[in-house]
Amino acid sequence: MAPRKTTATVAWTWSAIFTGVIASLVVQILLTMLGLGVGLLSISSTTASNSALGVS
Repeated sequence: MAPRKTTATVAWTWSAIFTGVIASLVVQILLTMLGLGVGLLSISSTTASNSALGVS
């Protein structure tokens, strides 16, 4: 008997794979920007400007 192809293996398309890659990259960039924003907001501007005074 010849092996039968199931609909699950036939349903994979390159457009779906590329769309998933693009979507995951967009989510990664958005989360990186969110983390960068929260990190920059956590730095006090007065502390940051005075911290350079101790460096010679």
